[in-house]
Amino acid sequence: MTPTAYIAHQVAGRTRLRVPEKRGDDHYFETVRQKLSVNSAVERLKVTPETASILLHHAGSFAPIAAVAAEYELFRIADRTTAPTNQSSPLKASGLGPASALDAVATGLSGLALFQLARGQAFGSAVENFWNSYGAKQLLQRPGLAGLFAAIGVYQVLSGRYLGSAASLLFYSMVTRRLASSEREKRSHAGVTSEATSEALERPPRKRAEVVFPRRS
Repeated sequence: MTPTAYIAHQVAGRTRLRVPEKRGDDHYFETVRQKLSVNSAVERLKVTPETASILLHHAGSFAPIAAVAAEYELFRIADRTTAPTNQSSPLKASGLGPASALDAVATGLSGLALFQLARGQAFGSAVENFWNSYGAKQLLQRPGLAGLFAAIGVYQVLSGRYLGSAASLLFYSMVTRRLASSEREKRSHAGVTSEATSEALERPPRKRAEVVFPRRS
């Protein structure tokens, strides 16, 4: 099946494509480079498998090049001009619904926290408190609260209360994997931005056309 390519950016004589489903596939992008580089309309071509990017400098319209790529089954151009993104907000990814519902959940959890405190269940396991410390530092941007949770975690380790329930540990594992995936996406996006900046700096400045008026005798 022919992969789908999305036009990430396009100006006269320059087109950048993304082929998300082939990200990291060195063999595929090398094949694209070899087959399209021999096209007379392609002046320069650069592929970056890590970011699923194909950058073409071409003479004339890009449409004939896209037709050749489709004929070789290298890629077909999607109807829309931007590639779908895997990035989503934490609220949307959680599937918890609108902000009003989340506020209600937060209020309920605060009430349960007071209930547990009244029952003498003030602290969770060491793992739970270390996780809370990370959340306070990264999400709430409150290093003081993060330090407090970390101290409670150390106290629970010394008390022999290391682990929480299996369900909690599994949930922490899933969230951590999601955070790791988001971090990789951010680094990938930063690499693309850096690449674009580097290309802009390397591109020679355009010469201004000089108009010379004949001298009057």
